[in-house]
Amino acid sequence: MHLSIRILLIVNFLPIFICAQNNYSPIVGRWEFQSLSINYLSTPPEQEEIKKSEKYYENIVFLPYGQFSFQGKSSGEDLVGNGTYKTNGKKLTTTVNNISTFTEFSITDDILIINKFEEETEDFSNVKDLKRDPLVVWQDKYIFTIGAIVGIFIPILIGVWMGYPLGGIGLIAFGRIFFLHHMTFFINSLCHMV
Repeated sequence: MHLSIRILLIVNFLPIFICAQNNYSPIVGRWEFQSLSINYLSTPPEQEEIKKSEKYYENIVFLPYGQFSFQGKSSGEDLVGNGTYKTNGKKLTTTVNNISTFTEFSITDDILIINKFEEETEDFSNVKDLKRDPLVVWQDKYIFTIGAIVGIFIPILIGVWMGYPLGGIGLIAFGRIFFLHHMTFFINSLCHMV
């Protein structure tokens, strides 16, 4: 009698135990990088695809309780780390070193597809001292006006003063850009030689 009760208890509770073990997100497991498609929001739209190679590969392991680790190479540089993740339906949020990435994912034929959407934000929380500096705030507010005055109107005024308004644009505005670019490239090349 005791043996039949034990068997009955095992048979009745076993399905509950098995179902509880499979209650994880479908993303849980080991995933191997195969390719990366990058869509640039430009005119015309551009797309770049990176395939798995010696310079690009990655293995990601999503653990059941919100942790993940990754290891591989990106552009030939070693890539190793871990972080946390949350799923909400098809939304996936990963956090590594306090930096969160918001993506959408889908799994088709044992292939994990992650779509990353980046939005440009005006988050200045890490530069609070600059937000308090009135000169920096003023410059940020009027950056295009300042650029137009310094880059176009002042060279024209200097050209008018010299008697050649278009020469002011050609010599002063474009000459300044030419000189600055060449000095920047010169210093860059010099630093590579030293």
